[in-house]
Amino acid sequence: LQENMLHWLWVHNAGVIGFAAGFAKYGDVKGYLADKELVYQSIRATKELYKLCELRGVEMGKYPETSFMKFPNWLVAILLRWNFGRNESMQRYTAHAASEGSRRETKYHYDRVMRNAGELNFEMPDLKALGIYLG
Repeated sequence: LQENMLHWLWVHNAGVIGFAAGFAKYGDVKGYLADKELVYQSIRATKELYKLCELRGVEMGKYPETSFMKFPNWLVAILLRWNFGRNESMQRYTAHAASEGSRRETKYHYDRVMRNAGELNFEMPDLKALGIYLG
């Protein structure tokens, strides 16, 4: 069990929403990964989401699984492409992410995150732009 389950849930959702919103544009791995700017925008959106977690009081250092997002965007993109193409758990994730139910779930979390950001007067331009793919 995590020391602070609420913070863990925020971090977990933050790590998913930006990539899932970008993925929703195509609904398949091949199209998503081929769109270099969309991948970079998803990375930037995820970094915005992690910053929002910090603004909400999360100590990101307690979640070492997020540390790769401190790498330069080009390196994160390489790791993302490698992971999506070769990691079996990522392939299960993308199969789920392609479903209409997953898109609705991502939209639900996206809406709440954007509300939280508004309450904190925190701009998230990359995540906001990805919202169009969630319908």
